[in-house]
Amino acid sequence: MIDTIFSMGNNVEVCCLLERLRSAKEHIEITIDANRMSVGRLSLVWKMNIEYTYGLACFVIPCIAWQVISWKKIYKKPYIVRHLVWTYLFIFYAFVVVCDTACIGTVWDYVAYRELYPVINVIPFSSEGAMTYVFNIIMMIPLGFMLPLIWKEFRKFYLVTMVGLGFSFSIEVLQLFNHRVSDIDDLLMNMIGAMVGFGIWTVFRWIIKKAGDKATSVCKKEALVYLALGTAGVFFLYNWRLFN
Repeated sequence: MIDTIFSMGNNVEVCCLLERLRSAKEHIEITIDANRMSVGRLSLVWKMNIEYTYGLACFVIPCIAWQVISWKKIYKKPYIVRHLVWTYLFIFYAFVVVCDTACIGTVWDYVAYRELYPVINVIPFSSEGAMTYVFNIIMMIPLGFMLPLIWKEFRKFYLVTMVGLGFSFSIEVLQLFNHRVSDIDDLLMNMIGAMVGFGIWTVFRWIIKKAGDKATSVCKKEALVYLALGTAGVFFLYNWRLFN
């Protein structure tokens, strides 16, 4: 329509007006496209937040269920509020390792693929890139530090080492379900990370003598209960394909 009017007259003012209309039209179109992109980004962010919350719920709810069942033991413990705060920090850390960092497979991955992915690297120190080793060590340092800080039962080096090894082994096994390679280097570096974390705790305890004095626990293997229930919750309940 604008082109038709433009071709009908040579008046300078009319031409200027039509040019302005053209510019305004282009500006409006650009604004609409930008708004569409913004809405798309917001939708993506909203979708990612829902998916993240869903994964967190799959990990945390089994742990909460166990706490509810054990409530008669829990509320009688000294410093229980302090203990629960540290406990949920530990649970959130474990969730980040299982879902965000290691990205374990689930039973729903097996339903989709109809097979496991038995690709396992059993040759130590054959992974490429030094950062792979560094990252896997760093990933388990908080585990080695938090276990003895929160639970007195885990103030033994060999216990923390075994928990780090067992937790890492379970992650590597579950990665077979989503077609990821299970690597002995990851296992070794994770174990070393737990050992380093315990070493940091030892130094921390030596500097701050009263660190961990108010630690309590519901049962001797409480930390293992959270790791096992949270991981199982993600394995059986988390289906990322609901969001794709």
